[in-house]
Amino acid sequence: KEEKEKNQVSGWEIFSQDTLFKAYEKRTKNIPFTQEEYEKEKVRDPGMMDANAVGLDSLRYADQPIPRLYVDRMVNDLQEQMEKRKKFKRRRQFYEDSDVSYINERNRTYNEKISREFDKYTIEIKQNLERGTAL
Repeated sequence: KEEKEKNQVSGWEIFSQDTLFKAYEKRTKNIPFTQEEYEKEKVRDPGMMDANAVGLDSLRYADQPIPRLYVDRMVNDLQEQMEKRKKFKRRRQFYEDSDVSYINERNRTYNEKISREFDKYTIEIKQNLERGTAL
């Protein structure tokens, strides 16, 4: 538990280069890749692997079609990401068994603050009202 809390990022750290790179590493870890495929791609188009030969701003990558296998891998990865996003839900501190004494969210938080301060004084009155023995 402590390790999870230590590794969590918050605020503007989410967009730091280090955090974005860690997310990229995590996503690419699950993509199947072999050295044979890498060598095959180097033979197919030697200039693609050398950034200096092509130039980083070049659009040369669009000259050759992308193999269907690679497109399928990317689609599967994107679908997995979408499934993970659907499963993610923020945990909210809402208790269904608690009494409803509010009319909206703002009133609920106000009532919680009031009850934290004054419940020790009003608990007997509330019990009497519930029993029907209030004066």
